Amino acid sequence: MNFRDALRSGKYLFFDGGMGTMLQAAGLEPGTLPEEWNLSEPDKILNVHRAYVEAGSDIVTANTFGANSAKFGDRTAALIRAGVEIARKSGARFVAQDIGPTGKMLKPLGEFEFDAAYELYKEQVIAGNEAGTDLFIIETMTDLLEMKAAVLAVKENSDLPVIATLSYEKNCRTFLGAHAAAATATLCGLGVDAVGVNCSLGPADLSDVVAEICRYSEVPVIVQANAGLPQTVDGKCVYDLTPAEYARDLCAILDRCRNEGIDKVQLIGGCCGTNPDFIREVVRRVTASSGETLSDTFANELTGGAFRGPHFWSDDPEEHLASPDSLTSHALVCSARELVDYDNKTAVVGERLNPTGKKRISAALREQDFDLLLAEGIREFECGAQILDVNAGLPDIDEAGVLVRLITELQGACPLPLQIDTSDTAALEAAVRHYNGKPIINSVNGKEENMKAVLPIAAKYGAALICLTLDENGIPDKAE
Repeated sequence: MNFRDALRSGKYLFFDGGMGTMLQAAGLEPGTLPEEWNLSEPDKILNVHRAYVEAGSDIVTANTFGANSAKFGDRTAALIRAGVEIARKSGARFVAQDIGPTGKMLKPLGEFEFDAAYELYKEQVIAGNEAGTDLFIIETMTDLLEMKAAVLAVKENSDLPVIATLSYEKNCRTFLGAHAAAATATLCGLGVDAVGVNCSLGPADLSDVVAEICRYSEVPVIVQANAGLPQTVDGKCVYDLTPAEYARDLCAILDRCRNEGIDKVQLIGGCCGTNPDFIREVVRRVTASSGETLSDTFANELTGGAFRGPHFWSDDPEEHLASPDSLTSHALVCSARELVDYDNKTAVVGERLNPTGKKRISAALREQDFDLLLAEGIREFECGAQILDVNAGLPDIDEAGVLVRLITELQGACPLPLQIDTSDTAALEAAVRHYNGKPIINSVNGKEENMKAVLPIAAKYGAALICLTLDENGIPDKAE
């Protein structure tokens, strides 16, 4: 049984707990990068994995969290290979290659380019494929755009499952402002196999976060909380929850989600401060209080009902069509910070950022006067727009480059979701690729050529569509 089959079974799957906690107890000195031990202290890494397997972990996470070439240069692949091979020796059912943040701030918050982040993650994914990992887990992210770069690196360079988790505060936002609902919708649209939360807080403080994720998730949800809050005792960092308290609080989350009809948590583990005793107690409590499987409703969705599951990309538009009865997703669009759910509602779209008939906007696009363009977008926001349409369609300019730059600048200055409006396929893909959130693609018509160009892009990046009721024969006389 591979990992996707295990997910479809509807059974709870248990991850391991904290790696750093265990390595520090094993003698890891401050300032030593944990991944170095994959080569210098492999037995100590193996002992950690085996302890978690003995505690009941189905999946162990390879010691590769920070293994990227920005830190380790040409030793990266060797460290990843060693990490995956050590984890495999533990006897766990599945090995997950761990991928963490680069430690750099992406534009517009910093100076690191999206494409540069993608290349770092691509190297890690290729190394993991060659090492024989079963799946990838991308975790402890706070920037949804960086998470998107990592997910795309997996999806474009591997056919293995990918799990995506961010670190949220009690207000359901990461410290960079990404909202749990928006992040979940975005990641499900990108085709992840599971989505959720790790680190930052103990399980009791993550209850609202998990509930929000479950409301918007189309895939199984994962929860890996900290062992409460950190405290300094005798010069050492310790956490304030016992294994029993941790398991109790996790089970309370499961009960809440079940009672609210959003029972989607299927993967459970631990993060900072947790150890094998925590996982052992979690396995015992969850299987005793909830049985070995999810509720019948969600389990049925997983095994062939309405559950959408991770999708795969194709150039055939027919493969992206589904019957209305099979659709479970919300009608929504989002930036990282704001989500607009327009299911049976009206949403106000500002359409001033379009050069058609607007000399000032045309001149600003040609001269790349982004200050003027940003001021126009912010004015629309202040006047009540919920979504901003963005169009850079002018002859004799680099439409793809200008559109990506405009989207990046807008998302740094304005929280609203964006609607991408272009007839240039290359510009469209560049725009939705670099967009932080789930965008709308505007002006999609029924012409076969248009659908073949646009629908695969929309499916790959999880974009919503505004479709025009016309095709090669023009506008039909009747709705039928």
